[in-house]
Amino acid sequence: MDSKNIGESVHLTIPARIAFLAAICILSFIWSTGTLGMVGLLCGILAAALNIVILLDAGNSAPWLLCTAAVNLAAYGAAVVYARSFDVMLTALYPLIMAAAVYLTLRMKMGRSASIAAAAFCGTVLMLAAFAAAVYSQFGALNAESINAALDSIYEPIIEYYNNLLKELADEANITLAAVDAKKLLYYAKSMLIGSVGAVMIVLSYFVTLAARVIASAFGVDSIFPAGLRVGISAKITKDGPTVEIFREPVRWRIELDFVSTAVYLLAYAVSVLTATSRNMSLPLMAAENLILILSPGFFYCGARDVVLGLRGKASMGRMSRLILIPALLLALINPSSIIILLCALGVIVTFRENRARRKMQDNGKETK
Repeated sequence: MDSKNIGESVHLTIPARIAFLAAICILSFIWSTGTLGMVGLLCGILAAALNIVILLDAGNSAPWLLCTAAVNLAAYGAAVVYARSFDVMLTALYPLIMAAAVYLTLRMKMGRSASIAAAAFCGTVLMLAAFAAAVYSQFGALNAESINAALDSIYEPIIEYYNNLLKELADEANITLAAVDAKKLLYYAKSMLIGSVGAVMIVLSYFVTLAARVIASAFGVDSIFPAGLRVGISAKITKDGPTVEIFREPVRWRIELDFVSTAVYLLAYAVSVLTATSRNMSLPLMAAENLILILSPGFFYCGARDVVLGLRGKASMGRMSRLILIPALLLALINPSSIIILLCALGVIVTFRENRARRKMQDNGKETK
């Protein structure tokens, strides 16, 4: 993907940068306290997005990079004074850590997928470190027993609430519903912890990059993000018969998955299907399902994006992306969760076709030289 060198043009005014820095400090502090629920989460996303915009707009300007880091550290210090909790202090660094990951990947001329993956990885490490700090402060030790006790304290109330809800529904309908096996569910939840946290961080990282793009566009500095081409294959019926065309459309900072991600996802699904019949949660099954959880958001996004593009006549899968709306609507009535599987499957096919089209375009370019 062609990329514009970061720092070639600086468009944000000095007052705008100062306003960004003030907003980052306030939003990071609100996020770190964790007192406003979803509003606090939104504050964390906006703080990370503002960090990304100001870092990319500053480019190689050391004074502004240092000012941005100093403002984030000021929010960190305010969180220390307010909460006096080590895990909260670590959480305050989330916006800066994620923004730094995006900034460095773009400096290395990587795509948006790599930026999201890097931000999600750094966010996951930071959240796990915050969790470890919380466990240590509560139990006075950091070992398997204290971690299990902390996870039990999180999951057990949820399972109890779910069982009570089942009992209420059964009483109202005069039927008998089996209670959830708490031990099995706890074991499964713990085994899927890494995948669950990773998937959540990938989704959050996507919204951070989306917010950064919206903010950059609103302030007229969208050029800080790399430009590239959306490549696809379209089949058409002409008077000479069916033809296949490779189309190109200019886009900015587009999410693109590669063959490796597709292969890993399909392999994980195969392992999951082959080992799912075992009564125990084997290590291969655990690894496969965690990988599926981590990669599913990306393929779901690619599938959903192609459906939306299909309504505009620009989908990689052509008419299939529009036709898939019919089974999707039926599944929404029968089993809404099946829509996720359907769109993930479409995303795998779309990713494969787009990578094949991109490779064909590169091969044609080499032949014409």
